Amino acid sequence: RLVWLTGFVHPYSLFKSVWDIVVSLLIIYSVLDVTYRLAFGLTTTGAMQSFSLAIDCLFAVDMLITFRTAIFNDQLLIIQQRTIASAYLSSWFSVDFASTIPLNFMLKHLVSGDELRGAKLIRALRLIRLMKVIRLVKMSTFFKKYEDSFPVNPTFIRFFKLLVIMGFAGHLYGCLFYSVGHYLSTEDGHGWVHNYCIVDECLDEMGLSSKYLAAIYWAFTTMTT
Repeated sequence: RLVWLTGFVHPYSLFKSVWDIVVSLLIIYSVLDVTYRLAFGLTTTGAMQSFSLAIDCLFAVDMLITFRTAIFNDQLLIIQQRTIASAYLSSWFSVDFASTIPLNFMLKHLVSGDELRGAKLIRALRLIRLMKVIRLVKMSTFFKKYEDSFPVNPTFIRFFKLLVIMGFAGHLYGCLFYSVGHYLSTEDGHGWVHNYCIVDECLDEMGLSSKYLAAIYWAFTTMTT
């Protein structure tokens, strides 16, 4: 339950449990979206950019909630703000802060259009977007926190975690594989993206879905053979 009298949130309250699930889903979406867009050279504009900023705002709210969430120390519930803040600042704060601040969006509006077209700055913006991936580390904390709370066979939980890990690994490897292949194809025309053809149509002439499926197929084939 919420500890309304003291203004703190109980770490195992219904509100916190639901909020953690929402944040976990947002982390999964954010990581998949960022890596996919980076690999295939897509940019966020219009409604998608607004949605991305909304997610960043929710991550910022999550940081504020964490500052007001009680913690356990030797089975003792701590509701002292200084102790809670110190524990958060020394653990996940740097990860949350680095992956929440929309530096990519801010730089686009602070830097002029001519400067933004520079190759080095474009690469820097892409690397900044990758900072969101580090939030994925927190997923292990969520699993560890709740795996003993659900009346589910531990074998099923381990199997589910394995599926999640393999799914993420396949996605990341596939995006990396396509990104490298596309770069080599652009540089000297010898990358696999340029040379992979089906009948009379090559992959670099196909749609994004075909490119992504080809990269994912390679990733899972490599991991399972």
